[in-house]
Amino acid sequence: MLIKLYLGPIKRNPGGNDLEKVLKFSPEQTEKFRELREEHHTQMRMNNDSIRLLKDELFAGLSENISVVEKKLVLHEIGKLVASTDSLTYSHFRKVRELCTPEQQKLFDKVIKEILRDGPPPARGESGPPPQGGLMSPPPYGR
Repeated sequence: MLIKLYLGPIKRNPGGNDLEKVLKFSPEQTEKFRELREEHHTQMRMNNDSIRLLKDELFAGLSENISVVEKKLVLHEIGKLVASTDSLTYSHFRKVRELCTPEQQKLFDKVIKEILRDGPPPARGESGPPPQGGLMSPPPYGR
């Protein structure tokens, strides 16, 4: 990627402010970006919590023998939440791009795929394995 020649790879940090640094936001843009980011994180946490609860319900059905219909209903709800998560992420980055100057938009367009591919930075205060007590996804086979 051409942008890597000039900036190097974008590195994740716990503060999650890579994008505002790369785009060199003005103080006003930074303030608005942080508001957008906090709003997005709140929405994403709610969706992810709902997905986690539904997955707990789904996998609890392994021992409770839930019906095929119940399983399909839970999977359908998980799918709707995953689609909502993608929609929220798209809308968030559309708003961030609109916040940019034309020059920043060019740079945004070059780095956004890399940022999305790398995924979000760890949540504040998170390190190590996910908390016990809730299934996020089934463990890999053989473990």
